[in-house]
Amino acid sequence: MDLAHVSRAQSRMAGHGSIAAERDPADTRRVIVTITGAGLDPVRAISQQAQVAWERLLAAMTAQGYAVFLRVLGTLFAASDTAG
Repeated sequence: MDLAHVSRAQSRMAGHGSIAAERDPADTRRVIVTITGAGLDPVRAISQQAQVAWERLLAAMTAQGYAVFLRVLGTLFAASDTAG
């Protein structure tokens, strides 16, 4: 991940009040980033939407389709582990 992109994203999120960032007193090279209450609101909304979508997906699958889905998902996870 490009450090400049991360830094800009962090600045935008801090500007919106979604996160708070402060230097680590034990190691000033590090920045401790925490999510704020305002930052949790969209996370909660997205989590609820994802849960609804997941439940719809599962309801539409047969047992065989679910087994294929899990196999493909496992393959994708394995590939992402070896890529990074």
